[in-house]
Amino acid sequence: MKKIDLQKWERTQAYQFFSQVDCPFYSVTTTIDVTAVKQFAKDNNLSFYYTMVWLVSKAVNCVEEFNMRIVNNEVIKYQQTYPSFTVLLPNQNQFSIITFNTLPDCKEFCAQAQHKAQTQTAFIDTATQSDQLIYISCTPWFDFTSLTNERNFDKDDCIPRIAWGKYYEQDGKLLVHMSIEVNHRLVDGLHIGKFVQALDNNISKLCNK
Repeated sequence: MKKIDLQKWERTQAYQFFSQVDCPFYSVTTTIDVTAVKQFAKDNNLSFYYTMVWLVSKAVNCVEEFNMRIVNNEVIKYQQTYPSFTVLLPNQNQFSIITFNTLPDCKEFCAQAQHKAQTQTAFIDTATQSDQLIYISCTPWFDFTSLTNERNFDKDDCIPRIAWGKYYEQDGKLLVHMSIEVNHRLVDGLHIGKFVQALDNNISKLCNK
């Protein structure tokens, strides 16, 4: 964890400006090509969802602004953040939330996620909760073009919230609409663009080995 020196930080003026607004949160929805992810998951007998969670988490960690948080009126940056994500319980119409505090390689991550999903008995393990997380979810039953998230209103809440809908086919490709919700005090549209680019690059690297 590193404290950001506001005297030297290039975003200090933007941070101070957006700190004055009542609601600094905003969300955008973009389109992600997941054709290769679907094929990779199928070829390796992996969950498409868990593979996507891993890819999104890796992409978040490529953009340092996504790993910044506000703690006690100070801006800090984590070296790495970890996914906390919803999973549908087997043979039930309910879900739980599982959380990682490491980020192993994709196949190991998928195996650990499957094990956690099958063995965790609580809705959420509160002992694993912190601000060093990425909140991730998916609505595989339907597509969407925008999304809002529930929250306790706290202007210092800087945990990214990322979700995607049901994939759909267009021009021979499988696509998903992905919602990315952030705090404008720390994250600008430029940084969301870097995240999307990192995600596309990670998909290409993983699936074209």
